Amino acid sequence: MSILPFRERVVRSLWRVAPQRALSQLIGWSATRTLPGPARTALLASFARQYDIDVAEAEKPLSDYDGLQDFFTRKLRADARPLPVDPAVGVDLSVDRPGVDTCRLART
Repeated sequence: MSILPFRERVVRSLWRVAPQRALSQLIGWSATRTLPGPARTALLASFARQYDIDVAEAEKPLSDYDGLQDFFTRKLRADARPLPVDPAVGVDLSVDRPGVDTCRLART
């Protein structure tokens, strides 16, 4: 006996028989559409809650994104996810100059 709720089993069954290519194209097309202004922030906030996305890490507020594609490919604040330096490995993954990614061995 399945431990999934009936509704979930029905949704999964329908997804298996659905035309995958057409659905993928439809979802891709809809992600690139600009969302209507009044609903934009609510839809993006709902998406962020559903997938546990920390919107505080983004450079811009939710209302500044045009749609899902724009939000999904958003830039993060510079201090949002700092890379730690592991003293045991001795590799510094910091960026020396803006726009130039470097990885150099730290002298320990």
